[in-house]
Amino acid sequence: MIGEDWLVERLKHHGVDVYAGKTEFPSLRDRLAHVIRSNRYRSVIAGRHERKPETYAEVFERLYGIKLNEVPRGTNVNTKQSTSGSTT
Repeated sequence: MIGEDWLVERLKHHGVDVYAGKTEFPSLRDRLAHVIRSNRYRSVIAGRHERKPETYAEVFERLYGIKLNEVPRGTNVNTKQSTSGSTT
């Protein structure tokens, strides 16, 4: 999905590697939900949609049709911010 790829790349701009570490998440959707929640990006502006600012939580909901809070939380996850990524 193009939107998923964009979201993964956008999170990299904040220094988060979505694919780093071990995970027990069954899907990329669940892993993205965890990364957004655990790094406190829920209300951070991710970009613009139809000329209006859009948060990571809003992008997630638009892509998957489900609110971020409705995705079950995973267990035994070790996804961390990259130390070499950009922090913009």
